[in-house]
Amino acid sequence: MYSCSAASSSSDKRGKHIAILVFLAALATIVLILGVFGAYKFWLKKRKEKDQAQFLKLFEDGDDIEDELGLGGAII
Repeated sequence: MYSCSAASSSSDKRGKHIAILVFLAALATIVLILGVFGAYKFWLKKRKEKDQAQFLKLFEDGDDIEDELGLGGAII
């Protein structure tokens, strides 16, 4: 019923299909890794900016230790 060339053609199509799936899986993995890396770098940048802002706040004029601790005028 099936000729040798028909079976070979079907096998070639299946092989190409598998190759495309492997390629797409590898591409998706690379995109995912790059996305996670980019998000991590963005998070590091934001954390550094927050830490610098907190450090600079320590040296602002008019800040007393009572304000930092939330004590107000309740020092005994």
